[in-house]
Amino acid sequence: MTHLRPNLTVPGSNRAVSVLNSNRQSTLRQRDVQLCYVSRHGAIEKRTTSIPDVPIFKSAFNAFARGALVQTPRGPVAVEDLLPGMMIETTGGERMRIAWTGSMASDAASCAAPHDCLYRVTEGSYGLGPGKPDLLLGPGARLMRPGEVDVKTARLQPVVDLADGQQVVRVAPRTAVQLFHLALPSHRLIKVNDVAVESFHPGHAVDMAVADEMFGQFVSLFPHIRTLAEFGTMNYLR
Repeated sequence: MTHLRPNLTVPGSNRAVSVLNSNRQSTLRQRDVQLCYVSRHGAIEKRTTSIPDVPIFKSAFNAFARGALVQTPRGPVAVEDLLPGMMIETTGGERMRIAWTGSMASDAASCAAPHDCLYRVTEGSYGLGPGKPDLLLGPGARLMRPGEVDVKTARLQPVVDLADGQQVVRVAPRTAVQLFHLALPSHRLIKVNDVAVESFHPGHAVDMAVADEMFGQFVSLFPHIRTLAEFGTMNYLR
């Protein structure tokens, strides 16, 4: 399992070669994103900021498309109506309070690469029962097959790797779609349209390439915590 370091920088000897550097940082395309979180004073705070247009940053904001139904103690609620402080249900039957939500717009009609596309999970696939609406996901989503939810060695699968044209279909909407992600106090699987999808956890931020000078910017996207270590250990393998 991936473990997060408590500090805000990642020593170069313990991470992959950086794909970002100070010379390129100023030329990277920027994307607007929205954050919503519970402040340390208990108030719901909202913020708009910009992030580099690279998958590791965008994955915190692009898991669920608008209209995805998340299971709560009061029944399914559209992801765009969820706020920090609200309770949702995990696949294990726990009720957990949302700590943070993030959102961004997809690239309209862009599907040049897997991380630019959206993905439609069709009826009968990955736990999506008969009569349930198809689930539209962004490239930041990771799924668990229904029969593997309680298997210790099972691994979460990135939706970008599951597109087969039948159960998971790659799509490019003609207009931009609002995408969302949400974080809980710890790493869990949640039911979205009855599909088991992980809550946000930045475990990959340690092992994937993020330049030292940009790691602080990544951490700042989560004002409800002091360091990434507060996301805790990952409860499911990737």
